[in-house]
Amino acid sequence: MEFLHLFLIRVKVEECFSDLNIYNIHFVVGLFGKPNKVHYSPNIVNDVDTSGILLLEYDNFKVVCIAAKDTFNNSYVVFRGPRYN
Repeated sequence: MEFLHLFLIRVKVEECFSDLNIYNIHFVVGLFGKPNKVHYSPNIVNDVDTSGILLLEYDNFKVVCIAAKDTFNNSYVVFRGPRYN
C-alpha cells in the first residue's frame, strides 16, 4: 500500500482532509492495485476541502471515487462496465 501512503502525503501537502476518500482509495487499490494516473478535484469552502472527486486511471479503465464531509447521504458502490452500456 505504498501508493496509499504517497497519496496521503500529497493530499496533506495540498491542505485537504487526509481522511477524505481514504476508504474509497483503500477499496479500489486493494482490488486493482496502483493506478497509472491520479487526479483529485476538491470542493473548497472557506479554504477547506469539504468534498471531492478522485479519478484513478488504469490501463483499460477508470475509477471515480466521490467523498464528502459537507453532505449527508447513503454510502454505496457501483461497478459499471461495457456489459451495462
